Amino acid sequence: MQIDFYADLICPWCHLGWRRLHAALAQRPQLSFVVHWKPYQLNPDVPVTGIDRQEYLLRKFGNAERVREVLHAVESALRSEGMDVNLHRIKTTSNTYLGHRLMMLAQELGKTDTLLNEFFVAYFIQGQDIGDPHILKALADKAGLPAASAHELLSSHAPHPGIQRSEQLARQLNIRAVPYVLFDGKYSIAGAHDPVAFVPLIELSQMGV
Repeated sequence: MQIDFYADLICPWCHLGWRRLHAALAQRPQLSFVVHWKPYQLNPDVPVTGIDRQEYLLRKFGNAERVREVLHAVESALRSEGMDVNLHRIKTTSNTYLGHRLMMLAQELGKTDTLLNEFFVAYFIQGQDIGDPHILKALADKAGLPAASAHELLSSHAPHPGIQRSEQLARQLNIRAVPYVLFDGKYSIAGAHDPVAFVPLIELSQMGV
């Protein structure tokens, strides 16, 4: 079974959805599957240096009260899954293009989970700017990615073929929000649902319906 997981690195619901998807897959230990990380930039127009976090949140949600409500909902959802989080430490909404380039390398090397966890810790716990090439180099090193390959990827914002393909497929699928999970190219579900919500789609894919 091929599972395509469209997501962005600064999306807390994507990290939660990734965890819940794998919890659902763990309920089918006999299942043979491959999960592909599919890059999706929620904010492709954000400058490479990022933008002020509060400015971004106010622009996105309209007012301070709504921002507080959204952040509380995010924190509650993540903590309910045992995921530590310090959203108040985030000062910059990062451009994630370079981060996705690293994720493409990690996926080739079978280190997707390792690097994704490093991104979560760096951004949602430590509040680091994960668009900063210096921080990204450190995360790549922590995840055990080859230094030369990682540094080459981080030296340019030139189009990456894997990211281009993912963006093209996302447009064809009319994806407007992430996480978005596609099973065997047939069955999809959007959002960070509880593991039980993924099970029917897994079963349909197994039956080859």
